[in-house]
Amino acid sequence: MSDEMAAFGTLLGHGAGGPPLTYTPIASVRDIDGPGLKLNDAEVTHHQSPGGYEQFVGTTITPGEITFQIGYVPTDTTQTDLVEYIDNRTIEPFQLLFPDDSYWNFDALVTGFKPKAPVKGDLTAEVKMKVTGRPEFVPASSF
Repeated sequence: MSDEMAAFGTLLGHGAGGPPLTYTPIASVRDIDGPGLKLNDAEVTHHQSPGGYEQFVGTTITPGEITFQIGYVPTDTTQTDLVEYIDNRTIEPFQLLFPDDSYWNFDALVTGFKPKAPVKGDLTAEVKMKVTGRPEFVPASSF
């Protein structure tokens, strides 16, 4: 039996109130990409490096970005708030909740909101967030 699961039912929510924070799902979220952790490195090769091979050490960790699409509803406050976060340049709390109840909690700057209105399609928008600080992954609890 495989432990893999379908992504359908994943929620992306904005946190408010608390503590603890209460997360309100952003309406009509479609495909979600991220966050993506990346270890940055520094070269430390020197004249005595074994065999003349380059050597590296890990430095900072980039917490990455999240990009997602929404079925854009211009009157929905969970979506219009995203534009407000850009205007206010605020770092906001978010949660990415998977169908098995595991989740990522993270703070992010909303850095992009791009509506798209194709003649033969529905009104959508692409949203970009830059994660700031360490995101926290919480696995689903086992019973």
